[in-house]
Amino acid sequence: MKKQRPTIIVILCAIFLAPSVRADIQFSSVGIFEAESVKKFSGMHQRGILLRYQVSAQTTSFWLPSTLDFAAGWLERGSNAASFIAFGPTYRLDMNKSKPGRWFMDFGVHPTFVSQSRFGGKNLGGKVFFTSFLGGGVYLDRQRTISLLLRYQHTSNAGLSDTNPGVDMLGLTLSYRFGGEQRLLSAAKVKQN
Repeated sequence: MKKQRPTIIVILCAIFLAPSVRADIQFSSVGIFEAESVKKFSGMHQRGILLRYQVSAQTTSFWLPSTLDFAAGWLERGSNAASFIAFGPTYRLDMNKSKPGRWFMDFGVHPTFVSQSRFGGKNLGGKVFFTSFLGGGVYLDRQRTISLLLRYQHTSNAGLSDTNPGVDMLGLTLSYRFGGEQRLLSAAKVKQN
């Protein structure tokens, strides 16, 4: 069963990330983030940039994400540092359904690739990981262009390696969304059709 695990994970990711033929994907926002470990790997920091692509569709589907995110940056612990990239769907839930609200929640799972696995004598277990996260955020302006997100994330290799300690981190993301209210209205019109 262990040899089938990577194949199953790849197939599930392909289905989960498969684009809808009716989906419109447009560059939406840019953000910067920083996180710090809260359990194992104490003293580990993560910093990077986040590029977000808005997903709009004429039909609704339970698996269709709000956005597709691409993140790149570095991890460091003591004198050890490594670069990483992550890509995947993010689901955003507005806390006020009747009109665009100020508060929101984000959650998702992103495949993550790290350039090295050893940090200060500890081994993460490979270079291919999955980062799952849940966060709460707030828009800092009326146009909903600037947002601040507090997120808790867990990164592990899902059993792809015998060594799999996992890393839990808590971090902040500051984002700027391009287009202001016009962007939101055009997205809402597409979804209503």
